[in-house]
Amino acid sequence: MLATSARYQQLAGRLKEGLQLATAALAMATKLRLDEVRVHAMTTIGGARFFLGDPGGDMLTVQGKDLS
Repeated sequence: MLATSARYQQLAGRLKEGLQLATAALAMATKLRLDEVRVHAMTTIGGARFFLGDPGGDMLTVQGKDLS
């Protein structure tokens, strides 16, 4: 649910809020070994970072897609 909320924040243009939520979702998903949620959070983080001007964000998106 947190990863989905993060994605909606990002799509609404609230990139920083989406990034914060996705980061929290990634930490939880990693701890609980929820790979599908990890992928979702990683692609959201990567997209938000990229659109905030961090070219390294694109790499995180690719890594997330590679896990799927």
